[in-house]
Amino acid sequence: MLSALADALLQAGLTRTPPITVASDLDGGAALLHVATGGPGALGSCTPAYLTTPVVHGLTETWRSLTPVAGLVSDSYILVVPSGTVASPAELFAGATTAVVPKAGGNTHIQAMLLSEATGTEVSVIVEHDPAELRRLLDRGQANWTTGVYSDFAAELAAGRLEVLATFGAEPVMSTGMTAETMRTLREQGIDVTFPLWRGVIAPGGLPTSVADAWAEMLPQVLVQPAWLEYTSEQRQRTTYLSAEQFTGLLADEEVRYRRWLAALDG
Repeated sequence: MLSALADALLQAGLTRTPPITVASDLDGGAALLHVATGGPGALGSCTPAYLTTPVVHGLTETWRSLTPVAGLVSDSYILVVPSGTVASPAELFAGATTAVVPKAGGNTHIQAMLLSEATGTEVSVIVEHDPAELRRLLDRGQANWTTGVYSDFAAELAAGRLEVLATFGAEPVMSTGMTAETMRTLREQGIDVTFPLWRGVIAPGGLPTSVADAWAEMLPQVLVQPAWLEYTSEQRQRTTYLSAEQFTGLLADEEVRYRRWLAALDG
């Protein structure tokens, strides 16, 4: 996302000083620390990991140590199964199932808990950090399902090895190569679970007002540029701009939900 943002800034003829530094191999606590120790031009791609990681790992740095800059997109988690195994979420959760998740305490783990509660069925969880092995567990039938975003499974979906049963969004999502039926929400199909997914940008704490004001002026111009539109189209995301104040409010509200969910997982 930050790479697309940087490209779109150039397309808009805008400069930024200092430049955005894209560190694409960082996640969770490493990403949070990278932003916390960066200069005034550092930006982080802020996702729910900024809420869950400090709780799960007991970090002193949290999103509250940083400066929310803006919300940029809304995304959709998808419920994914090996092709041809089940025809609907109702069939998948007609009995006990096994989910494979990439991280203990992560969003997929929380979703497994919520689906178990909503359907009244037992959901066993396998934690597998290696994405390739996670897919092999599905291929071998050792796990029945997983969740993620479209880009996590794009190749397998295109090849027909995996299919989408539903999204976790509040409304249907239409995406190239996916039918309206497969992209219906869980709620539409009788399972009362939604799980919003958002992405924004966040900067080091104490961001100078001049820099914050510059981002507030530039970002609305950037989000209509071809590089940004191409990125959101490829990733099946929707641009949902939130000001710094609005994004701060979202993070505060989401933190309450995530802490409650994580406490339930521990219990």
